[in-house]
Amino acid sequence: MSPLEHSQTFQRLRQLVAAELADERWKARQARRLGVLFAVLAVALLLLLGWRLGR
Repeated sequence: MSPLEHSQTFQRLRQLVAAELADERWKARQARRLGVLFAVLAVALLLLLGWRLGR
């Protein structure tokens, strides 16, 4: 394998790894958003329940 071919292969591998990391970060961000959404809904539900029972 010539140095140029080796360099291109290495560059492609780096691109794949970078894409994989970006994908993982995106998934983590989406999971966090989903967690926040569920937490907000749970709090809203508890507040509503408490308000209804308190009346």
